[in-house]
Amino acid sequence: MQPATVLEFEETLPRGVVQEMPVSGTAGWSFSPAFGTVELFADALTVLCGVQVLYEVARTRLHYPEMLAGNHLWAFCIGVALLIVLNLERTGTYRSSGSLLRIRETAVVLEACFLSFVIAVPGAYVLGSAGEAWLLVFAIPLLAVMLVIEKQVLHSIFDVLRQKGYGVRRVLIYGAGACGKSLYSALIRSPKQGLLPVAIIDDGTGENGVQVHASSYRRERFLTSAAAVFRASLVRAHQADMVIVASRNLPKAAVDAVVSESRLAGASVAFAADFDCDGIPSMDYIDLDGQLIYSMHMRKPALVQRAAMRALDIAVSSAVMVVIAPLLGILALAVKLDSDGPALFRQQRVGRDGRRFVIYKFRTMHTNLCVDDVSPMSSVDPRITRCGRWLRKTSLDELPQLINVLKNDMSLVGPRPEMPFIVSKYTSNERRRLTVKPGVTGLWQISADRRFPIHENLQYDLYYIKHQSVFINFAVLIHTALFAMQGT
Repeated sequence: MQPATVLEFEETLPRGVVQEMPVSGTAGWSFSPAFGTVELFADALTVLCGVQVLYEVARTRLHYPEMLAGNHLWAFCIGVALLIVLNLERTGTYRSSGSLLRIRETAVVLEACFLSFVIAVPGAYVLGSAGEAWLLVFAIPLLAVMLVIEKQVLHSIFDVLRQKGYGVRRVLIYGAGACGKSLYSALIRSPKQGLLPVAIIDDGTGENGVQVHASSYRRERFLTSAAAVFRASLVRAHQADMVIVASRNLPKAAVDAVVSESRLAGASVAFAADFDCDGIPSMDYIDLDGQLIYSMHMRKPALVQRAAMRALDIAVSSAVMVVIAPLLGILALAVKLDSDGPALFRQQRVGRDGRRFVIYKFRTMHTNLCVDDVSPMSSVDPRITRCGRWLRKTSLDELPQLINVLKNDMSLVGPRPEMPFIVSKYTSNERRRLTVKPGVTGLWQISADRRFPIHENLQYDLYYIKHQSVFINFAVLIHTALFAMQGT
């Protein structure tokens, strides 16, 4: 058996398929969105097919009386699928990232199916019929078996896709001792996390040339540790998107050097060992069945919560654009008649994970003065047009950003996006604003502090990032409407 060397791993990862690298220190722990979506739909499809097949067997082979038909049958199947998927979400299926010998995946399926059984069988008996209740008595245990098999197969598919470089971030592990070995094994058996270890660097403990294996059913995967001075060039050579410090004995100066060199190479930093986190803001961690990995970032909401927030964005933006379409036309005409130039103003801004996008606004400044500079802080700024003063006062110049929301560049609620030259000067603390999609409105926008620069009022954005949810978004939108009606 040949070792999976660093070179071999690099050759299996075609260029261009690795996701765009996030800004240093802002990487979220959620697994690849593509993997998460596939798993959710696979679970739902498995349940739908299982209920449908068992129903047909009960009706045709076991001569069970016809209980449901047509649309009622589909409603029944969808209801069961929704119940089980929600219980899977509740038990952590779409948040966990793998486990030793894949035990946790099976455990959460059993727990979710048990909860669904307790809820669905009595509910079907009371609201439906005895036949439907008995169908569920046999269906849910069968579905548990089907889901366990499906997840084992899906786990293997995700692992193959990760090895080929789809939806992954390349990880360099610094530390080849016990912690580094445990980390390598945890990452290998957690393909949903989307983290692919490509190198293990000895931190000076004499673990050079050691084969580090993954603990699994078969000991097929391993890397050989290498001794090297930790430099940004080393991170670049391995095309690493993340460096995980897995050494318990590094002095603070050495840790600072690793963080500095990693960020110089454009890689984010996390820690997989006990260390002094004093002075490091907003530490978060994931637990890969006992292997803790700490990161300097804010926790992301759960998959269902993110889906609900995105659904809110699409529904509200679409409805508002339909209702105010005539107003948009009038405002565009007013801008054109007031001064020379296009009605829409386009400018590059920085969004989530440092990705740049083009923001849309009604133009409020003279064309020859619309440059990348700090935004006007006064209505008497000579760059602002007559129409622009009114648009800025009423915030109507922001309405075209609903297009950005529909394009998924922005959300209705979130931190305001800033220009690249401002973001380039961000401190590590300010970069935490880039962990979420920017918003059309937000806490800062409806505060009195909106008179001052965005990055000088970080507390609003950090509060939102920590507490973000569909209900927080609703609340901010309601307050924004009240804020606008008061003319403030």
